Amino acid sequence: MRFRPDFVVVGEILGREADGLFQAAASGSGCMCSFHASSAEHALTRLEAPPISLSKSQTNLLTYILHMSWVLHDNKRQRKLISITEVSRNTDAADAATTAPHADDRRSLDAIFWYDPVQNRLMPDDLDTVVRSSEALQNAKVMLGVDDIKGNLESRMRVLQGILDKQSADVESIHAAISRYYYRQ
Repeated sequence: MRFRPDFVVVGEILGREADGLFQAAASGSGCMCSFHASSAEHALTRLEAPPISLSKSQTNLLTYILHMSWVLHDNKRQRKLISITEVSRNTDAADAATTAPHADDRRSLDAIFWYDPVQNRLMPDDLDTVVRSSEALQNAKVMLGVDDIKGNLESRMRVLQGILDKQSADVESIHAAISRYYYRQ
């Protein structure tokens, strides 16, 4: 971790390598990984049980759990993102910037997005509902000094939509688009 990466991505965690990933998260790097679980609750249980065996103080570093699963749509079996669950530590936004995650059970799992099989998409589809229901977004306002979190998210969404509209698939063009956004800030 001597290079202080902004993000660490690990393909799949199966055991003790999770400890290194969560140490990186504790030092301020954003982290993302995959592993097998049947729900957000099961994900936390698996992370804290052998062979992964993370402590509760480590799993309290989690902000979101994205759950993918196979669904049947239009008579085709498809892999879909079916929920984004926020791991909340039940602190208020004013304390979030100064409060470290504690190794206790004062956390809740709140579905921020969920898959609607009839509409074949994630719900809710309006940003106001997401901002109101997300403790992490409220905390981000305080921690990042952003007054208008909805406007900030809309700006980021325009960057991502621009990448999609140009059908950018190569790392260089995606990096360039994201870098332009940050240099304008």
